[in-house]
Amino acid sequence: LLLNALKDAVEDWRRHVSDRTENERTTLCTRDKHTGLHSTKWCDVQAGDMVVVKKNEYVPADFVVLTSAHEEGQAWVETANLDGETNLKLKQATDAFLPMVGKHDGCED
Repeated sequence: LLLNALKDAVEDWRRHVSDRTENERTTLCTRDKHTGLHSTKWCDVQAGDMVVVKKNEYVPADFVVLTSAHEEGQAWVETANLDGETNLKLKQATDAFLPMVGKHDGCED
């Protein structure tokens, strides 16, 4: 029983360290169009924040694609961390948002 409790404690500690490392990552974020983009820790991203995700970057949370560098507002996302599937999934910007935010050339870097 004591060994099982010790094993669980070690697993919990490793998960805590892993979570802390993930939460310390940064992303470009803005809360409104007046404040501009600034570097924000993942743990400080809130619902409603607009996040800029560049090519091959990790995504800090569930998100809705508002626009992309692709002319049709498409982005390919790997969800292996969430569901274990390594194939890419297509995410499409909602047509209603494209006129408001526009297509952003040069965002693919």
